[in-house]
Amino acid sequence: MKKIQIKQRRRLILFLIMILILAIVLFLMFKKRDYTVTYNIDEFEIIESYHKDSNYYSFVLKKGETELFSLINNQHFTSKKIIKQITEYQEENETCLVLSSNKVRFDPLCYNEEGQISYHLTSESMKEKLEKTEAESNNEIIKTYNNINIYNDDYFDYYIWNYRGFYRLSQDVEETITLFNEDIYNPTLITQVGGILVIPDYNAKYYFDTVYLLDMNTGKTSTWILDTSIYFDSAILGVYDNELYLVDKHEKVEWKLNVEKNSQERVGTENSGGIIYQNDWTNVSMNRLIYQDNTFTGLNVLEYTLTDHGLYAVYDGYQKKIRETSPTSIVSEKNNDVFYLIDDNLYYFSESTGERLLMNYFEWNFNSQNVIFID
Repeated sequence: MKKIQIKQRRRLILFLIMILILAIVLFLMFKKRDYTVTYNIDEFEIIESYHKDSNYYSFVLKKGETELFSLINNQHFTSKKIIKQITEYQEENETCLVLSSNKVRFDPLCYNEEGQISYHLTSESMKEKLEKTEAESNNEIIKTYNNINIYNDDYFDYYIWNYRGFYRLSQDVEETITLFNEDIYNPTLITQVGGILVIPDYNAKYYFDTVYLLDMNTGKTSTWILDTSIYFDSAILGVYDNELYLVDKHEKVEWKLNVEKNSQERVGTENSGGIIYQNDWTNVSMNRLIYQDNTFTGLNVLEYTLTDHGLYAVYDGYQKKIRETSPTSIVSEKNNDVFYLIDDNLYYFSESTGERLLMNYFEWNFNSQNVIFID
């Protein structure tokens, strides 16, 4: 009897060991990890990379002097070499590539003599070849709130500065949030940190020791009393890992503000210098922070830039034109999409939908900086 029990225990232990080994093998097979693989389809060299920390794929296609890029966010596949076929279309000076895959759907990659362009900028005859029709943006006003004409709201929450607070607009909410008793025309220190608006107490003079935290999801405001006052003669450097960095030019101090913990930390002084994030952390002098225009860069996978020739999406040195003329200003970047002002019109661009008119507000003709926040 004892021999039978021993054999059964051995079999059980062996079975459990096999299950454990199988679980480890499956875990290693499906575990997310960075990789880069290079392969060729037709005459194109494809450099495919997965970036685990940011959870996105990048694809760079090269053929002669032509270099094109494509990004896929928030996806993970167990197999590599995701592109299986490339179909090439030509129309006068335009060329477009349709990438086929059994994993994901790609938007066409197009280029002309200037370089890579969004397929939305191609000719109508090219769009016909690609079997792409432009999604129509609603150009009729669907509602108006305090002289803001709304054409499309696209499921976002919009906070629009009204000199004493905000108009909050979404598909379900239209309300006015009043914070101050006097008009504030240059609220340059208001900053969005994740889904929170960080708003200095503009009722104060010269410096502030109170910050209002506006939850963009609920529209509710809480108050944070700082440990040390900060002068309004300050400049926002940027937001990294949900922490706000700014330089107090009057006191020559760089501060890091943690909104979640309501903590304030001095990270730079006149003697020790400060820090700036420009694709990586860099030590800089306090004079540079005070007298030069320093902002954090390299925080987003895809960034947008304005030039005299139009609006461009930029990834790792590669760029793609998405608009022929330059907007007045870039308002916000979310994932791979961008919001921008053209005079008094607010637009949204996504590669999947193209350009959409969202709102019109006459006041934006006079004030286009730090006045629109989007969640």
